[in-house]
Amino acid sequence: MSAHSEPQPAGNKAHGQPLLDEPLRRLLCQIDGAEFQEIAVAALSAYQGELGETPRRIVERMVADKPKFGYWTVNESEYGREYTLALELGRVRVFKGSVAADREQYDLARRLSRSHPNLIALSCFDYRRQFRVFLSPRAAAMRRFALVEMARQGTRAPSASFLQENPDAA
Repeated sequence: MSAHSEPQPAGNKAHGQPLLDEPLRRLLCQIDGAEFQEIAVAALSAYQGELGETPRRIVERMVADKPKFGYWTVNESEYGREYTLALELGRVRVFKGSVAADREQYDLARRLSRSHPNLIALSCFDYRRQFRVFLSPRAAAMRRFALVEMARQGTRAPSASFLQENPDAA
């Protein structure tokens, strides 16, 4: 009998490590992909399952390693401007899709694209009738922070779905 045909021991499948359940794996991916600590905390608070001691320590360490929103600012007024910009980005509802006749969204996107061309771009097909909004990766991260902050403040319906939005949409 050759060495290739010998059966492997049953306990060797996972190399002694327990397999993670799907909701916990999703939580770990969300926390790993979160740009800011506040987003990671929101993902953790939206998790419905029980965390064991080892996964809880891993998750807490991952959350603690994330930078807080506004870590790049040097003073309170600069942080205030970034926070306000993030909340405005949170109000933008259009990502790479045409929207017909939404004047409020058009005006908001147009104002943001003029004042922050490095963060947001606007493409118009027909003046204020059909347009598309494209966000830079930094703007998309700021928007996710704003959605978490709005949900925390109660200005938007609290939901965990904002954490699972399509990353390709930004």
